Amino acid sequence: MSALRRRLVRICALTGALVAMLIVPAGVALAADDSAPSIAIDEPWFSVGDDGVTRVVLWFAYSSTCSHCQAAAPWVTSLDELGWVETRWLQMNGEDQAPGQLAVELAASIGGDIRYVPTFMYCGVLESGFDQPETTGVILQSHLEACRDAVLEGGAVVPPVTPPDRGGDPGNEFGEGRDFGTISDLPSFEPVPGGIEPGGPRVADESRVGNATVIVVLLGLLAFFVLWRVLRLRRRYRFLAPGDRQWQRLAFAADRAGIAQRPAETFYEYASWLEEQLPQRRAEIHQIADGKVWQSYSGRSITSEAIARLERAWGKLQLPMLWLALRRSVRSLLRGSGS
Repeated sequence: MSALRRRLVRICALTGALVAMLIVPAGVALAADDSAPSIAIDEPWFSVGDDGVTRVVLWFAYSSTCSHCQAAAPWVTSLDELGWVETRWLQMNGEDQAPGQLAVELAASIGGDIRYVPTFMYCGVLESGFDQPETTGVILQSHLEACRDAVLEGGAVVPPVTPPDRGGDPGNEFGEGRDFGTISDLPSFEPVPGGIEPGGPRVADESRVGNATVIVVLLGLLAFFVLWRVLRLRRRYRFLAPGDRQWQRLAFAADRAGIAQRPAETFYEYASWLEEQLPQRRAEIHQIADGKVWQSYSGRSITSEAIARLERAWGKLQLPMLWLALRRSVRSLLRGSGS
């Protein structure tokens, strides 16, 4: 009986030892996991994959009917091959409205809104428009690399961009509540000063000659002022770099027509808007925009042949831009008189 008891004690001791060997390593592993440092990821701009690699998240808001979106799609797909970028696609015009709503909410979270497609959101920054991988793609990828380097060095996140306020209360411009006095709508039978009564004496020829002289002098002064302004503008743009010079001329002419570039617009967004106003000169406007982007971001000089092409493009745009300014001025006057 005592021998059987000793065997039972040995079996219980061995069983306890085996259970302890199985439980203790698991507890050690849990303790190790609890003490391991965790990487703070700022969603939705970064993610950590199963391989432990921190990736920059690029949100791509697009439309299936947008030509610029179709041009950007292969470039966006190629970013996943870099290994440190994760792309997330949000279709704005699909049957499922959830992706579009997510894009709108994501843009609102950084103080912006989606006015155009394609729109790229990353690291708290919103950028719209795409031209070519060699131009816009290179710029966007450099921004993504800067964001990645900032995260790897110190966990910093690029601050969100707050677009300028384009809204306003037009009611304040007209001075609501002001008393402009009482205006009589009864007809007056007295002529205005210098007017002619029906059947009265005609104006002398000397007065007509004097009026014509005054008109000629005023027209001459106006022509002199216009010529002085043109010469001054040419001298102002003469010392600008090629590419920037033609773009500044185009932007100045468009500003005179009442279609100035907005602070949040990129060069290609503004150029696309001008192309809609002058569809016959789409190629020239696009060529000048390419020259501006090349001069600003390539870091290389423009060849003399390219400068000549830019000058020819601007020469073809001068008269259309003048005609556009006249059209918009007349339209504004007619709208004001109609109201």
